[in-house]
Amino acid sequence: MASVDRSDACTALRATVPRLSALIRSASDPATPALGSWDVAGVAAHLSHAFDVVPALTTPDAAALIDDLWDLAQLTVAWVDRDEERDLAVLAERIDTRAEAFLAAVDGRADASFPWIVEGHEVPLTVLVCHLLNETLVHGHDIAVAAGLDWKIEPRHAALVVEGFLVPILARLDPSSLVQPSGDARFRARYDIRLRGAGRFGVVLRDGGATVVPSLEGRADCHLSVDPTGFLLVLWGRRSQWHALRRGQLLAWGRRPWVGLQLRSRLRTP
Repeated sequence: MASVDRSDACTALRATVPRLSALIRSASDPATPALGSWDVAGVAAHLSHAFDVVPALTTPDAAALIDDLWDLAQLTVAWVDRDEERDLAVLAERIDTRAEAFLAAVDGRADASFPWIVEGHEVPLTVLVCHLLNETLVHGHDIAVAAGLDWKIEPRHAALVVEGFLVPILARLDPSSLVQPSGDARFRARYDIRLRGAGRFGVVLRDGGATVVPSLEGRADCHLSVDPTGFLLVLWGRRSQWHALRRGQLLAWGRRPWVGLQLRSRLRTP
């Protein structure tokens, strides 16, 4: 898989944030349930926190926030609970201001390694840009679904998230943390995943863990051709794989194509 160009990621984020803030401003009821315990205003508040926390990782004294990835949900819920702001226009302006400041700060900046949210992992600046693009695309989807509004995720933007954020981050994490704890540790499968219009990467399930690799060496059990947008939403549990299959967004073939249907249920996402 080729590395993502940071300028492409910044261009995508710069184009998407104004759409996000306009979406938030157009939602009619901030109290509409949206995601878990969060209403529309809660998701917007979380997004505003993301545009504060992720840019802060590029400052000289930056440090990871948590030791365990699975503490992240509890932390983000606590931040939203403490934030009393629920005016959607105020939250949208907060996102716009923080996103503009971050993009201005990274423009022309030399790439270097920065701490990520989880202790023990350093990432290049491009990963942080793509992290924010992921937050924008996926939570924009959450708000739009809740509010009954339109939200289009461009496949090229979804591919930037997968290639520039998810693959690099998942490749750094402990393989045992990426699978469902109740899963069968004896299950083994090797996946070659091809993003339509973009690159490809591999996932290896074995010995009770999942290893994500930029390039799969050796023979795959299952090849997957995936639409980047559909794949992103399935990975984050926003869309069922059956919906994506019916729309032709997922296609499996190979020696054991049936294991393609088991991949999502065996992976764990925060």
